[in-house]
Amino acid sequence: MERLRERLLEERAQLLEEIDALSYLHSDGLATTTEYEHYGNHMADIGTETFEHEKDLALEMNLRRLLQATEDALRRMEQGSYGICANCGEQIPLERLEVLPQATLCIRCKRLQEKQH
Repeated sequence: MERLRERLLEERAQLLEEIDALSYLHSDGLATTTEYEHYGNHMADIGTETFEHEKDLALEMNLRRLLQATEDALRRMEQGSYGICANCGEQIPLERLEVLPQATLCIRCKRLQEKQH
């Protein structure tokens, strides 16, 4: 269990670092431009820039979701509910937690969830 906790802490630190790097790009103006900065640019250049900006935003949102899942897992560890399936209440196999330490569902419940969507 301590090994999983250390891994979650490492993942949290890495995610925070990546989010900070993306946020820096946006706050420093490196990834955003104003309406007038496009004047004279080719439409394809503007499209590429817009695409890259949207891609960065989607990446940042995904990193934030992963960070939340990691912090939730650490919180469950502190509360003593880590490794217990949120759906059926059974123990999540250690093998699954080693692959996905943020897992909240056992494999059976995860498969059922995926079939429903």
